[in-house]
Amino acid sequence: MASLAQMADKEWSTVAGIYFLSGKISSTQYEAARRFSTLLEAYARTLQGPRQPYSSSGEKGSLGAPVDVDTSAGIDEANRHIGIMQRYNDAHVVLTASGYMIEASVISFCDGLGQTPTGFEGLLRTRKGLDALATLWKIVSK
Repeated sequence: MASLAQMADKEWSTVAGIYFLSGKISSTQYEAARRFSTLLEAYARTLQGPRQPYSSSGEKGSLGAPVDVDTSAGIDEANRHIGIMQRYNDAHVVLTASGYMIEASVISFCDGLGQTPTGFEGLLRTRKGLDALATLWKIVSK
């Protein structure tokens, strides 16, 4: 329906974008949803461990070797993982402190393409969680 109405904005591709463009969430809440969605993706990749090594050319020291934790590249990779885990844990604490079922509502709303909140209470929980994340990340309305 959106493409027939010539609405080609990328926001139409996610539930959060549809809720933003239809006025069900504010621009601040939408930005918090976008950031949390990106954080969820990074968190999932981090839980899978270090990146897989590239294909090797068969020579010693080629790209097929995993990152050595004692090198600067290994330290950078570990610091990146630590940063992602800290940001996710901060968001987790804020969402769980916001109230009952808020974290689950926000995760289902932001994960991947997202799922629509269940009922009006689900929408209220999602909005409250997104407001809490916006406060945590100091997102201001445009």
